[in-house]
Formats: sequence, C-alpha cells, structure tokens
Amino acid sequence: VSGEDEPVVNMTRLKGILRLHPQLDHDLIADNFKFMNVAGCRTTTLVDFDLRTGKHSYTSLYEHLKECCAEFKPDLIITDNNSILFGGNEIDRNQIQTYIHCVQNINPPAAVVALHHVDKASVGREDGDGWSGSTQWHNAARARWTLSLIGEEMTLYLRKSNYGRDGWRGMVHYDEDSRAHRMGEFSRLTREEESTLRVERKEQIKLAAQTERDLEDRLAVMGAIYNMRDRYPSAYGALQSLKVRYEAYKKVLTKLIDEGEVLETALPPGVKGESNRQKTYLLLRD
Repeated sequence: VSGEDEPVVNMTRLKGILRLHPQLDHDLIADNFKFMNVAGCRTTTLVDFDLRTGKHSYTSLYEHLKECCAEFKPDLIITDNNSILFGGNEIDRNQIQTYIHCVQNINPPAAVVALHHVDKASVGREDGDGWSGSTQWHNAARARWTLSLIGEEMTLYLRKSNYGRDGWRGMVHYDEDSRAHRMGEFSRLTREEESTLRVERKEQIKLAAQTERDLEDRLAVMGAIYNMRDRYPSAYGALQSLKVRYEAYKKVLTKLIDEGEVLETALPPGVKGESNRQKTYLLLRD
C-alpha cells in the first residue's frame, strides 16, 4: 500500500528489480504481487482518531484494503508509510499501539511491514534512535529494521527481534545497469565488533563533517580575495570583509599561502594600499 509515491514511480522501481533478477517469472509476480497506490486520494489514512476522545475509527481505505486482502489472501502486507497512513498523533503511545493492532488485523496471519521515517537526529547515523515520534513505534513492533546511509554505504540493520537474534546487517548496493538496489550478504557482529564499528563510524562522520567545514572555509577566504581583487586586498582586509570567525579564517589563509593557493606579492609601484603600512597584497594562484 503506497501512500507516498505515484504509480509511475513504483512501476519504475519494479522494472528495475525485474532487470536485476531476470530469472524471475513475470507471470508469477503478476499473480502474486499487488500494488495499491493511494497517493493523491482524498483518503490516505487507514485509521483515524478523534481529537477529543482519542477513539479510533476505520477509514474507507482500511475497509477497502481489508476486502482486497480477503480476496487476494496475501502472506505479506507492506504499508508505505506511517506518516501518511496513520491518522493519529505519532507521540501518543495509545494511538500508536491501537494503529499497530489494526494494521496487524487487516488479514491475519499475514505479516505486516510498516515503513516509518527516521528522526532527523538519526540521518546518516547508525547509533541514533531510528524512528520519529514515540518509543512505542519501537515497542509495538515484534521486529525492527533500519536502513541507514552513512557516507557512501547503505546498510540494512536488524535492531530488534523478539523471536530471534538481532544484530544482523547487510549492505545495500545500487546497480547502475538495472537502476535498482541489490541486497548483499548478511552477517552478525559480536558485541565487541559492534562497539568498534560504531566508534569507527562516528569518527568517519566527524572527519567528513570537518572536511566539509574546511572546504567551506577555504572557499569563503578565496571568495573574499577574489571579490576584492580590484582593490589589492591585504590579508587583514580580506579577512575583515568576512566579518566573522576572524581567527579561524586567519589560520585557513595561512594554510592557503603555505600551499601556494594564495600568493602574497609586493604592491606595484605607485599603488596605494588600504593603509600606509600595507606593503603586499593577495592574489589567487589561477
């Protein structure tokens, strides 16, 4: 049940999966796999809640889905995603628990995978909560997977499993030829390996963030010199034009000069500088 993407998007993804797995029987898939696209429909929630009493009610979409499942008899139902199909308050524990029970009862004993957005603090991290809203989203589920993009690596990680062992992890790779994602092999780390990996990931994230800040600082200093090129900028003048973080930018400028990206040369004869003490000015190497 797709509430987020239009039918053409889901069909494009399905075509990519079929290209990735040419051995699959297309007729068999057509008979055993159904899409219900609700993006753009007047009703996009499965269960609504009264704002005053908190009492839940089934929507027409829920009843329609239940009828379709009674006829189709699926083994697996995927709802995409809770922020669209859940008509309640995502921090209300009782409403979340009610919604999960309602989704589980669409067509028992079919399994249900309810997709959920992560919180902003978890983006690009594997040690974040991995869900937006109340902890009841985690508590109500019997198992929980998270899909994390850290740098260039996308990982599917089993964070919770009531009926088995958690900690399983598999890499997800994008296949350029088929334009679809390919699942790699799964492995399970020990607690020590898990702890070491998390520390390494944190260091990688910090290093990537620092590298990005350094690049922004370099571009800011070089941009200031370029914008003042007709005024024979001194080091002091160029840094003052940035107005903030003078000492930090001073270190960046010193490094740029040491690396030869910025040249410091004498003022041409007869040219007056920004002050009587100015003897040199800055140039970009190019």
